[in-house]
Amino acid sequence: MLRYDKRVAQGSSAEAEDTEDGGFQKLQSAASAGDSSAAAAMEGLSTDDLKSELIRRVQSRDPRWNRSGESIVLPGGPGIVDEATLEQMTQGLQNGVPPAALQGFRFAQITEDSLSISAPLEHTWNGAGIGFAGSLATLVAFTGASMAGQANKRAGYPTANAFCATGTIKYTDKVADEQFYATARFKPGAEGFAKFKQEMDEIGKARMECVVQCHSGGNVCVEFEGSYACNDPQRSKRGNIRYSKYDKRGPQGGAESKL
Repeated sequence: MLRYDKRVAQGSSAEAEDTEDGGFQKLQSAASAGDSSAAAAMEGLSTDDLKSELIRRVQSRDPRWNRSGESIVLPGGPGIVDEATLEQMTQGLQNGVPPAALQGFRFAQITEDSLSISAPLEHTWNGAGIGFAGSLATLVAFTGASMAGQANKRAGYPTANAFCATGTIKYTDKVADEQFYATARFKPGAEGFAKFKQEMDEIGKARMECVVQCHSGGNVCVEFEGSYACNDPQRSKRGNIRYSKYDKRGPQGGAESKL
């Protein structure tokens, strides 16, 4: 835990590991010191440029930019999909979900009844060098949402929306593994999915309930229970609404709406 623990000494003489400034910090320091080329480079960077570059580096797992270059491997490997599919899904985070991408979330495994996403501690730690509660909440909520997305695909609605409707979270232990993961499962099991599919078929909307557990050090460290409101965009009464300029979903709404 010492690598990311930046607190003052806690009851001993042990000190946290010193780490070298990153490339951006060096560029910023050079600009502050009067380096004209560095200053010009800083001035030319937009927020979108910085975000895109940060996402690229975080998602790359390249050891030049990341202390931990590896990805987690779960028992059973990628599950019912191949590594290339998981990588493609992970790359989709870059354009679809910046908070998840910036924290290094990666799809790790998909099975018939579960979905797992991994995350690196180096992009999610707090002042004590353990997983930050907000980052862990984002991980379990996004894992649940991804499970809802898989349920929609499995039910025959690959473009269906999934919005978190309710959620409760409990933190039971510290997250300190260099790579950790969360796994989501249907709360009611096979019967729950059958009901979910029936409602999607009949009325174009349904609730998916799931349980998500975050694992680190062989323990369940975070427990999340959530329900996700899913709907078929072709039957949405709201029409082709855009919630913001960042809404990149496909066409919403259709002439035969029942929602």
